[in-house]
Amino acid sequence: MKTQRSIVGCLSALIALLAFATACGSKEPVAMEHQPAQPAPAMHNHDQEVRQASPTDNVPEEKSAPPATAPAPPEPSGDKVSLASSEAAQEPADAPPGKPKLEIKQPYTQEKPTLLGLALKTKADDIVSQLGKPADQFLMEEEETIIVYDYTDFLVGFNSAKELQFIDVRSKDVDPGLNGLKLGDKVADAIKALGQPDTNTSYVIAYESEGALLKLDIDPKTQVINSIKLFAE
Repeated sequence: MKTQRSIVGCLSALIALLAFATACGSKEPVAMEHQPAQPAPAMHNHDQEVRQASPTDNVPEEKSAPPATAPAPPEPSGDKVSLASSEAAQEPADAPPGKPKLEIKQPYTQEKPTLLGLALKTKADDIVSQLGKPADQFLMEEEETIIVYDYTDFLVGFNSAKELQFIDVRSKDVDPGLNGLKLGDKVADAIKALGQPDTNTSYVIAYESEGALLKLDIDPKTQVINSIKLFAE
């Protein structure tokens, strides 16, 4: 009997020990279940860190200045416009002249040689009074200095006494006053309009008068008149 009781006691002690060990092993996970959860580490937001680190976040954005523009010039007042208009109206005398209007009152004859209706030895003031101011003028150095007035379609030259020394027709758009003959016509037309010349070559035909010479330069190939001049002799 004593032996059985001792065996039973040992077994009871062993069972109790195993139960205690089991209890101890099961307490650790239970304790972990009741342990408050640690907060997960915050994820780093790179954009947020950069934005927080940017020194310009707290600086107000500067507005770009508008492009500089030159100030508009002040508009002229009505009084100044009127004044400028009135001054311009007083300047026609100094304005560049247009082409003169030629009136052939005295056409050419060998007895009274003229060109463009102008007679040789006419005073320069009378020519300007009739034709207006020339578009240009220049000097021509020959045996004596000739002052040349350029009227675009023709030239007139004056000697030292300011008398008309020559007339040079340079455009077929003007009537030289030679009975209908013009630049660009042919030799046959000249003979029909003026009669037989005193000089007749392949290069020139000429009509002589007292104190004057009418000279027509000819293109030898085409027999076309390309120059008409009246000279004082």
